[in-house]
Amino acid sequence: MDEKVNWLKSVIEEKGINWVIAAMVDGSIGYHTPNHAKKLIESFLNGKKEDFCERCYCCFNKDLEAMIQYDVKGFEQLARHNQQKVERIIGYTEKMMDADTIDAITGGLLYPTMI
Repeated sequence: MDEKVNWLKSVIEEKGINWVIAAMVDGSIGYHTPNHAKKLIESFLNGKKEDFCERCYCCFNKDLEAMIQYDVKGFEQLARHNQQKVERIIGYTEKMMDADTIDAITGGLLYPTMI
């Protein structure tokens, strides 16, 4: 197994997939919907190394691992300082997982002011 994938698997085993999804939604300030974040995580776990969404392409030079890692590390830091906010963000992303496209996009646009 690729070492680059193992670090993410260990985070998922320790904290759960919804935690990592929430980390990506928060790290992107709502750019990633929960479903998009989940697809990115699954793609990375299945061996994809690059992604061409605007955020990954422009901010991380297409490096999917770097983007996910950035979000995870930022969320870990937030958890050390404000666990209640982390729990609110996880709750928000769990509720938004089944949202239709329009609601998910609206939720992403409102994200910075909602949490």
